[in-house]
Amino acid sequence: MDVFTHALPGLLERTDLFVATQETPSNKEGLEQELSNLLQQLGGLQQSQFTIFIPSSATNLTPTLISVEDHPDSFDDQIEEHIFIAQQPKPFSQFYKFAQAPHAFGCTLVHLLCLMADCAILQLLHNASSTKHFPPNITPVNLIDVERRAFWHAGELCRCAHFYSQRSVTAGKFLYLLLRCAENFFESYGAMEEWKWCRDCADATRRRVERLSVKTPPTICPVGDLIEGLPKGFRLNRSRSQRILWLLHHCAPKITHSIKLYQRAANQTAPEELKKIHPLGKSPQIAIEAPNLQKPLVLAESGTIIEYLVEHFATHLRPKRWREGQERRLGGETEEWMRYGYYMHFAEGSLMGLLLTGLLVEQIRNAPVPFFVKPVTRLIAGRFDNEFLIENYAMYFGFLEGELESSPDGGEFLCGTELTAADVMMSFPVLVGRTLVDLTKYPRVLAYIDTMEKGSEYKASIDEIEAKTGEKYEVV
Repeated sequence: MDVFTHALPGLLERTDLFVATQETPSNKEGLEQELSNLLQQLGGLQQSQFTIFIPSSATNLTPTLISVEDHPDSFDDQIEEHIFIAQQPKPFSQFYKFAQAPHAFGCTLVHLLCLMADCAILQLLHNASSTKHFPPNITPVNLIDVERRAFWHAGELCRCAHFYSQRSVTAGKFLYLLLRCAENFFESYGAMEEWKWCRDCADATRRRVERLSVKTPPTICPVGDLIEGLPKGFRLNRSRSQRILWLLHHCAPKITHSIKLYQRAANQTAPEELKKIHPLGKSPQIAIEAPNLQKPLVLAESGTIIEYLVEHFATHLRPKRWREGQERRLGGETEEWMRYGYYMHFAEGSLMGLLLTGLLVEQIRNAPVPFFVKPVTRLIAGRFDNEFLIENYAMYFGFLEGELESSPDGGEFLCGTELTAADVMMSFPVLVGRTLVDLTKYPRVLAYIDTMEKGSEYKASIDEIEAKTGEKYEVV
């Protein structure tokens, strides 16, 4: 199918250009050769064997045909399309029931692409026969054969209506597109009974979409609602845990630690076992055991964990609070302390929200979707880039560049010359930022990351993770 999806858009564009050019031909021989080439290539695509995307776990993929008469339980009188199908059994009385959503989507896509290719061939044939630029035998393709084949593809799209009618708003919008494509072909072909069926079924689909849209909030990536199997989620929580391990290495030898690894579910959510430790089941979590504790002290949320560990085991990672002679006076805090408090909260409260949006946009941009959906996903991503991300990336990382330049005593870290827990907290966002933003524009931020990664405790935390998981550590 890759050959088909990559070749067809260009061939459709060449078809339109050919039709426009031959109205005032300047090179008759060139037009004849282009017509022959287009017919051959479009026909070749039709005759190709297409590989439909099927998950390795899929079984029993042969779709079955169902009808209202033979399978009444498969039709829901609360679904607008099903009501219409029951009332209008002709010309389509049987519909496909697919075992796997990806297989259904693949089959539908093949029929849609083939219908588009056939319509291009028909456009060429009708145009060639209506002009005087070509001899009668210039088109060896049989017009009637192509029309019959296109008619069959359009009918197959209609027979997929039952499958998509039971699914999400996005699936309903996709079904509406399929029906309108088939409707346009049937009208051009003169199949008025089929044209009317498509028109009315599309209207039923529109009503269902409007009904569901009232109570279904829009999603940032609607393609994921159309077909199961698209990647979902990121390893953010797992990656965030690294900075806690890094801090634990700074707490040694006051405490010792061990890691318990939990595998995420297939949809990238945390396993139920984590909820036995903390009700929300989020990571990172730590459980502190001590002789004076009757049961382990469980802490969740990175900021809370870091502040608690620093308070009891790593006070050297907290800068001096008061200026000399200004103890406990309003405004008597050191610059290092004020920066420390700010960055402990800035990391997740401001910067990480922006970067999460950036990661989601990258998922949309690079989603493995069919070629005709690609422009939509790229358009969405581009709009986010131009209207939000580019400007905010520059503002946030330009701000960090300036903060590092003005670090107290010319230090390499955000709070001065020594590493603090605020740098530990900030490590994950800036590392994620390195995957999304061209940090060569911000040399001090790059140097800041390099300094942290060269630290012995940081390296020890990475080595421990890789030894435990058996995988190379990656931020996202």
